[in-house]
Amino acid sequence: MWARPTNERKGDHMDDALTGRRVLIVGASAGIGAALGQAAIEAGASVTISARRHDKLNSLIADWGAGNAIAADATDPGAVRAMVATATERMGGLDLVVYVAGFGLLQPLAETDPDGWVEDRKSTRLN
Repeated sequence: MWARPTNERKGDHMDDALTGRRVLIVGASAGIGAALGQAAIEAGASVTISARRHDKLNSLIADWGAGNAIAADATDPGAVRAMVATATERMGGLDLVVYVAGFGLLQPLAETDPDGWVEDRKSTRLN
């Protein structure tokens, strides 16, 4: 029989691991980031989500009925510093940062120009 994992900090079961935690999720306007945001809220975390698409972030927050949204470009160091500072201020600190922002060329490998990957500096900086 398998034992349930415990949260060493509290000595209780992992089901409560996010309760009361302050979580920032970068790249949360869709996909994995959005799913993580919703799951963290449902698990009792205070959540701030960030991505470039402010309208999408606000829509998610409205759907979930909780959370904060900060529009920011993860490839801009100044915007990232401001995002972290704002999230920290809004939630009174940060316990966890999840970075799932990504960008890439979506085309068949056989059609990809290798020089295009090298020149795609925005993708390289983000990923």
